[in-house]
Amino acid sequence: RKGKRVIDPKRKRHRADAGWRALHKAHCEQIGATAKEFGPTHAAKVFNTTPQRAFYHQKHSPGAWGGRREETCILTCEQEAELRELLMVLCQANASLTYAERAHELRLHGWPELSPSYLCRVFSSMNWTWKKVERKQKHKFTEANITYYAHWKREIPQYPWWNLKFADESHFRGKDLSRNRALGPAGQRLYTVVHDSLDEVISVSLLINLVLPNPFGLDLRTNSNTQFDALAWIQDQIALHYLTRGDILILDNAAIHWARSTCVELSALLDNNGIRLFFLPAYSPELNPCELVFAQVKAYLRRYC
Repeated sequence: RKGKRVIDPKRKRHRADAGWRALHKAHCEQIGATAKEFGPTHAAKVFNTTPQRAFYHQKHSPGAWGGRREETCILTCEQEAELRELLMVLCQANASLTYAERAHELRLHGWPELSPSYLCRVFSSMNWTWKKVERKQKHKFTEANITYYAHWKREIPQYPWWNLKFADESHFRGKDLSRNRALGPAGQRLYTVVHDSLDEVISVSLLINLVLPNPFGLDLRTNSNTQFDALAWIQDQIALHYLTRGDILILDNAAIHWARSTCVELSALLDNNGIRLFFLPAYSPELNPCELVFAQVKAYLRRYC
């Protein structure tokens, strides 16, 4: 018939031979085992085949990673329900484990060997997916800090906006502001020559006023950000009239702002000039507009510099 594949009878008899099939199966399993341990590219070089074929045997070889398995663990409906409850408890303790690591954790709890592909299907049936982690600082949610957070948001709007002065520091490192991706020939490493030191750190102190005039005060320092630098900078802002009588200086809880060696002098300096000092709630950068300025500047430097 037209289009039908024609196979040589000798080749057909050769394929039907049981001994040849056993050797071929063993050969494929060796490729799959090598690809599992060292990767498909290395297995293709060792067995003189293509990486695609090595990846195919890696995927279909027997083992815990799926494919053909000599023994298949079948759970009952009650066991699957118990497994889902246990997985929810384990994920509350550590939700970042891979399916293979989760299978090993289940074996430690007395469960039989389960393949990662099976666990993937279980999580899919639970409507669970991989998500980007948003990390939260637990000290932000202590009872004392939440109470102060609510008090701060209730008290600050009562003061005139033109008297609120927000201050903060940020560090600019060259290695953090450089681009990590560039175009280059495929299969070759791409190098770039750096003439400036990537270890140099520029510390920026910023004072923001929410209204004009004098919208901000700025200070740049290289490889230095101590409590004495912070005190000297606040003295300069007072001398330059960025901080005036009746203003409210709002700082975060960085150690340089309340260090023992300068806290007494800082309090006396602010009291003598009629300036009140407020501290932000712990781990609350969203309340400080300086963070928005730093984010915009760093994004600009990454894109254009």
